[in-house]
Amino acid sequence: MTSTSSATTQQELADYFRHNVQRTLAVCVPATNDDVDITPATRLLEKRREIQDLESGLSREKDEFRIRMDMLAQRRDELRRKEAMLGDIKKAHEERKLREAKEGEIARLREQVTQLSKVRVRQEKMVRQGQHYQRYLESILEISEGFSEIRDLLSRHDTLAATNTELTERLRVAQERNEADGLPSSRGVKRKTQTCST
Repeated sequence: MTSTSSATTQQELADYFRHNVQRTLAVCVPATNDDVDITPATRLLEKRREIQDLESGLSREKDEFRIRMDMLAQRRDELRRKEAMLGDIKKAHEERKLREAKEGEIARLREQVTQLSKVRVRQEKMVRQGQHYQRYLESILEISEGFSEIRDLLSRHDTLAATNTELTERLRVAQERNEADGLPSSRGVKRKTQTCST
């Protein structure tokens, strides 16, 4: 692409100079009918002056063209720098967003670790308490002859607790029935017995 643009620029430059030289020559050559009166040395000097004027004009135009090309190159370089700067800014913005997301994730994970640590402490406490309870049950098993496993002992405890609840409910119902029939309750009899014995 650089060689193509360079060739195009050279072609444009050649066309530009050719056009301006022809125009300048047309302007510089005076149309006179007195060509007979002018000596060849004067004509030569006049032609040299015209050539010098053309060369200085061409030199000025070359300089102007080179200045314009330099300005365009500077603008192109500035545009590239700005594009690179915009790319860097965009990349920095994306990196900042990614960093903020990672920091949020880190904060969430730290909170989760804190919560899990609290759960672990509670569970360790429960395990320690359960170990005391298990040792107690194992000592009961050693003393007891009727139970071979802790599960049997716990099953017996559940049965006794259910029976106790049922008997307590029966006693309450019987006491309510006795009170409704006007009979003294066993509680009242117990209290009277305790009072009399003291």
